[in-house]
Amino acid sequence: MTHQRSKFRMACAAAAILAGSAVSAADCPEGFPGKTVNFWVGYGAGGGTDLISRTLASIIEEKEGWTISVANKPGAGSSVMMTQLAASPPDGLTVGITSTGAVSKVPNRNPDSPYSIGDFTYLGTAQLTPVSVTTLTDKPFDNYEEMIAYAKKNGSMTISTATSDANIFFDEISEREGVRIILVPNKGTAESLQQILGGHVDAALLGSGHVQHLKSGKMIQIFTMGDRPAPFAPDAPSSKDLGYDFIGAVSYVLVAAPDGLEPAVQTCLEQVLDEAVNSEEFAKVQATYDQQALNLGAKETTALLEREFAKFKDYYNTEK
Repeated sequence: MTHQRSKFRMACAAAAILAGSAVSAADCPEGFPGKTVNFWVGYGAGGGTDLISRTLASIIEEKEGWTISVANKPGAGSSVMMTQLAASPPDGLTVGITSTGAVSKVPNRNPDSPYSIGDFTYLGTAQLTPVSVTTLTDKPFDNYEEMIAYAKKNGSMTISTATSDANIFFDEISEREGVRIILVPNKGTAESLQQILGGHVDAALLGSGHVQHLKSGKMIQIFTMGDRPAPFAPDAPSSKDLGYDFIGAVSYVLVAAPDGLEPAVQTCLEQVLDEAVNSEEFAKVQATYDQQALNLGAKETTALLEREFAKFKDYYNTEK
C-alpha cells in the first residue's frame, strides 16, 4: 500500500510539472524582461492588427506575468512604426507587429525607405490573412475553370481590388490562360463590396469582409490566393492547387524586433509568441472573426520574407 501511495504521489508530482510547463514553457534569461515590454502596432487603433496585438499582449501577461504596453504607430503602410523599430535598442523590450508586406513590399515601393529587410529579427507570425477571388452566386461561373471560360467568351472580365500590385499575379493568369483580366482599383473592402454587390464588376479580390455574404449564400469564393484554403471557405481551392506559385499574394501578421537581439532573448521571445499564438484563448478570438491563427516560426518567416522581398524588388525595379 505504501509503495502504491508513493507511485501515486510521484505521478501527481509529474502531472503538476507537466501542467506547469504547459502554462509557461518559454526558456527566458533569468530576470527577463524585468521592465515593461512595448508592443508597437503599425496600424491604427480598432483594426484587425490592433486587436491581434492587444489579444496577444493580454495572453502573454496572464501566462508569463509580464507587463506589456501596446501603442499604435500608424502611417505609410506601417513604415512609420518600422522605421522607429529599426532604430530601437535590440534589448527585447520593443516588438513591432505589422504585416509581412511592410517588409517585403513597402521598402521596394519607396527607394528612399529608411529601413530594409535586414534591419530586423523576425520572431514569427500570428495570423494568416486570406485573400480570395469572390463573385456573386448569380454570375454564370462558380469555379476557376468556368471563370476562365466566361472571360474567354466575353473577351475580358473585371476584378475589383484594393491591392496595388495585384496585377503581378493576375498578369500571370492572363498569360497562361490567354484571357484579358481588367483590375478595377478601389480604396478598400467597403468599396470592393459596393462594386461587386452592385454588379459593376465580375469578381472582387477580398480578405474576409465578404464572409457574411458567403454565409448568406449571396457570394461564392472562386479560389484563395496562396498555398492553403481560407478557414471560412475550405472547399474553395488555393491558387497553389490551381498550379500557381504566387509568392507574396497573401499577408501574414508579422512580429519583429530590432536586429541584433541576444540569442537567449530571441529564443525567449520566439517561444513566448508561439505559446500565445497557439493558445486556446487566441484561437477563440480568431474564430470569432473568421480568421486563422498561424505562427510560421522564426526560420520559416524569415525565409518567406526573403523570397517575397526578392520578388517585389524585381517587380518594382522592372516596373520603373
